Amino acid sequence: MFGNKISPASQLTAFFSACRGHHTHIEFRPWTQDNSILVAGRNILIPKPFLIEAFISANETFTSLLARSPNPEQWSAEDARALLDSSLILLLVGAENLTAVNTRRRVLLREFDEGLRVVSVREEAKWLEGVLTSPLAKHNKSPLLWHYRRWLVEKYGLDVLEGGLEGEMKVVQKSGEVHPKNYYVRVDSWLRVVRFLKMSAEPCSVCCSMLLLQAWNYARFITTTFYSQYPRTTLEVMEFVERHAEFCLVHVSDTSCWSFLLFLFYKARECAEPSARTTLFDITKGVMYFAHDTARGHESVWVFLKTVLASGGALGERQEDLIELLEGWVNHQDGGEDKLKETELERKALEWVRKRGDGHSSVQ
Repeated sequence: MFGNKISPASQLTAFFSACRGHHTHIEFRPWTQDNSILVAGRNILIPKPFLIEAFISANETFTSLLARSPNPEQWSAEDARALLDSSLILLLVGAENLTAVNTRRRVLLREFDEGLRVVSVREEAKWLEGVLTSPLAKHNKSPLLWHYRRWLVEKYGLDVLEGGLEGEMKVVQKSGEVHPKNYYVRVDSWLRVVRFLKMSAEPCSVCCSMLLLQAWNYARFITTTFYSQYPRTTLEVMEFVERHAEFCLVHVSDTSCWSFLLFLFYKARECAEPSARTTLFDITKGVMYFAHDTARGHESVWVFLKTVLASGGALGERQEDLIELLEGWVNHQDGGEDKLKETELERKALEWVRKRGDGHSSVQ
């Protein structure tokens, strides 16, 4: 814990400066006993009154520096550092502060004597990682912050990411776990499914119901970027799909996870080897049994399953076997009214598959 004589803004600046280049965990609390921050290693707990007091000071520094020197070419290294430190506090208070994010961009682009920067791109990416994966109210679902991380990759390349594709997926998954129910409706979600099904570009019930985290939209971008720059073997691609499928089974109610798995299925169809479709078939079959025997009542799973089963051969020659399996479950239901309610999603899924797929069987 820092001494109380140091201003709140200086205490936060000292903590994040000491953790530069390392992952941090940040939490807010309404208050603590003496309204001071609690620090354990690279973990920090910030009371709201403390944060507001730090914001007042940081905002004065930030606005005065920009008013005095609006042109980045006029900034000294000390000015750039002060803008970086103050903008960090501003972004802790408000995740959608566009001026603060754009200022951090300008600081990154500003080179001083001998090409030195006041912060490296990797340090910035690591700080942003901590913000996006901490249990904060707005930050891990912030379109602005996820777009900023995307800009870092587009501007400086994939080398700024220490963990590669797998490391970025851990960032996305952690962000989804700390706020699993904060979704954004995205129009392009149903367009991706349209491409997957090769059907007319008309919104359908499954497409319009998809709700996607900003994090998973970033996951699509980073996966596509890695695949294009670092081609992978069929085995590596399918292992990546299998790992995410396991994550989906643990977070069965998260529609965004299943939507991203659908995206990975679409990417895996580009693999020419028959083993790819065999793996996709095995994953789909396992998910079907999981949804039927263990995770009943989760519409998110059946949105995924019915989209894959209606995809017109995405799983190879044995795709019809899974449709017949589903049909058998639906046509041989027994039990009382409660049992029928549990299997209603299966019946609706089969009706949807038969309506949009290639099969000709019908529900009895």
